[in-house]
Amino acid sequence: MLKFQFPKSSKKTRQAVFIFITVFFFVFLSLRLPLFTRSAQAFERILYFSGNVVKNGFAFVFPIKAELMRERDYYLELSSSLAQNIQQTSTLEARVEELSKLLELSSSISYKSVAANILANSPGDDKQFFIDRGSEDGIRNGLAVVIEEASIIGVVTQTQPERSLITLLQHENSSIPAKISSDISTSGLIEGSGGFLLNMNYVPQTEKLFIADVVVTSGLGSDIPQGLIIGTISEIITEATSPFQQARITPLFDGTMYSAVLVLDPLGL
Repeated sequence: MLKFQFPKSSKKTRQAVFIFITVFFFVFLSLRLPLFTRSAQAFERILYFSGNVVKNGFAFVFPIKAELMRERDYYLELSSSLAQNIQQTSTLEARVEELSKLLELSSSISYKSVAANILANSPGDDKQFFIDRGSEDGIRNGLAVVIEEASIIGVVTQTQPERSLITLLQHENSSIPAKISSDISTSGLIEGSGGFLLNMNYVPQTEKLFIADVVVTSGLGSDIPQGLIIGTISEIITEATSPFQQARITPLFDGTMYSAVLVLDPLGL
């Protein structure tokens, strides 16, 4: 059997080629290594720089956000404080105006008047409230309670030494004598309905009533002075079979919207 063998010269040639390639590789690597190292270092610096940028960016953004939040909260608090101040100022101005009108009214009448602050509604009844003046101040049952423009809103119905209970005209148990201001002969009885409107009852059918007529106190049979404004006629109700007619009265003012009143005593000194 024949066996093929490389010529000796060919084997030496392979060895030479192998040595050449090995030497060339190491020379090439030695030449390229600094460039590779420099490239890696440059890439590393880029990564480091980018990291610092991101880090500094976050460090810059978050303090700004926190600062903006602090400023926002400050101005929200300032705005709320200013709104409260405006509300308080408005309340004080209304209070001053209310007291000024009561002072003007007190100066214009010839009989005794006692100024009082409204304390609170009577428990379970929004048609009654307490004032901070009582029998020690000369308050007694049956006296008129008025606000601006000499408008009567209620009557004293209970007294204690230092406070009194006021019953509004709208209360179902309230009744006071009244008349038409333009015709003193036309009279009736103002009674509460439980709502805002009042009823003027027991007006004879023979008397003439007109829408918008002003109704005032008549001063008959009570400690309530005549001429105190109650309201105006908003509706007239008649029945052919009844000897009386009825009128719906709209009060000029809502007594529950006030914080101070005058109690009038025509017999006081």
